Amino acid sequence: MDTYTIPIHSDGAISFTPQEVNDHPVTFKDQGDMIRLSGFQIGQDPNYQEKKVAGLISMTGTFTNGFNQDEWVLRDQDGNEYPIDFRGAVQMGKIREANGDPGFIVEGLTALPEKATLIRKVTDKWYTNVNWSFDLPKGEPIKGLENVNPEDYWEAP
Repeated sequence: MDTYTIPIHSDGAISFTPQEVNDHPVTFKDQGDMIRLSGFQIGQDPNYQEKKVAGLISMTGTFTNGFNQDEWVLRDQDGNEYPIDFRGAVQMGKIREANGDPGFIVEGLTALPEKATLIRKVTDKWYTNVNWSFDLPKGEPIKGLENVNPEDYWEAP
């Protein structure tokens, strides 16, 4: 087995001023992943048909880890935390790319905070080249394979 992913606790974070992100994008870097935040506004939550506002953060990113199992929150200057959902596309490959449409959706946020901190609480960590190995179980020959000499494939007891 060469690789595996597992959700792990994360404390990657970046603090920024939401009003300035449109003119001065910021970059979140953590565990080999990089996300560029290029816009922040309050608008219609695209996950709901009825009128519901949310914070909308435009983003693009490249990931060496998984992305779909990550957990994100936004903390405002008063310490209030808002859960974040992602809406967009993730292209798979050795490096995964995410393009938001709109990107991060900050649920329950109805006004831009003065200061904000984007926090990744869980990373879908991708481990490579772990060089695991294990012995396959030994047992009786499988019925229907009578013409196969089992001693060619495993040690007889």
